[in-house]
Amino acid sequence: YGTHADLWAMAFFAATASAIGQSVILKTKYENPPLFWLAVVGASGVGKSEPLNIAFKRIQEIDLFEFEKHHRAMQEYIAASKQPRAKGQPKPEPPKPASQFIQTDITPEALAQAMGANPRGISIIRDELIGWISDFGRYGKSAEESNALSMWSQATYKVTRKNGENEFITNPCANIFGGIQPSRLPELAKNGRAVNGFLPRFCFVFPDKIEAPMYNKNRLSEDFTNRYRQYIKHLLAIPGYRQEVRLSDEAENLYGEFLNKNAAQNNSGKQPDYLNEVNSKLNVIVLRSAVLFHFSQWACTGIDSGYINASTMQSAINLTEYFRITAKKVYRIISKHEADNLTVAKFLNEKGNTQTDIAKALKITHQAVSKMLAK
Repeated sequence: YGTHADLWAMAFFAATASAIGQSVILKTKYENPPLFWLAVVGASGVGKSEPLNIAFKRIQEIDLFEFEKHHRAMQEYIAASKQPRAKGQPKPEPPKPASQFIQTDITPEALAQAMGANPRGISIIRDELIGWISDFGRYGKSAEESNALSMWSQATYKVTRKNGENEFITNPCANIFGGIQPSRLPELAKNGRAVNGFLPRFCFVFPDKIEAPMYNKNRLSEDFTNRYRQYIKHLLAIPGYRQEVRLSDEAENLYGEFLNKNAAQNNSGKQPDYLNEVNSKLNVIVLRSAVLFHFSQWACTGIDSGYINASTMQSAINLTEYFRITAKKVYRIISKHEADNLTVAKFLNEKGNTQTDIAKALKITHQAVSKMLAK
């Protein structure tokens, strides 16, 4: 297709995470399914969407089948509801919500319903991640953002309905996949999202050089497409819910070395708080990557020892080091933007503008301005 290899790697990685969901978890001191927030950083027209469309095609087909089945059941329910009932005959029960893997535009209530209908997990896919962030404001920014933070950590997801009833999802599993243009990264970091752990939760796919593809006639072979469909089918066939897999002793030793390296960096006082937070999240991301790779290999080979071996853990570490590099690239962009904002905020403050005026000018919160001027 002439598009960057990282885009395809991310797309197949994302589809693998969606297909596995939380049918399995890696059990250490904590529990981790292959749950990720992935963001592809690149300009428009470089081919960010096509790999995701191809990687998720089989899962989209399953969603369509389930949607159509639910639609038929709903039509039957409506028809039955209109029929006269004998005395004492119960009302027909409405069909349960359709189980869907993929969501795009979704309200908090619908998100809770979607996760309830598919406990295995869902994936929110947005061409532009800024659109997902912008949606927070439609339903109460603080609650949605804090709920998103909790979902990544699999803390209980709670939504209060208008009728006063509550929705509780005890093990929420919602992947976030999408794209963003480099110039819009500062928007992703606005309103404290760089310091509250929101932005460091993302794994950024951020190639050094990514260009719009030239025209070519090449396509994926039918053989590859068929083998990939079988691969997704095997992953979707993993039975159960939150089945446990563990690290081998050798894999745990490698993980310990990785975590200790991050702890030493954080304790050194030589890097900014943002990158310290990134390191903390990488300690989780490497475990989630390891369980994804383990079952990806199983889907291809049929071999499952029950333990994640050292080779798989090393692959997860290698990938996570890529995410460390891209996190630093993102930090350089957002820190420069913050420095520019600080200069403007101080200038406007010296000219007698209120913090509210400054917040409006910079399109950030009053709290962010207050913290900025306190530096």
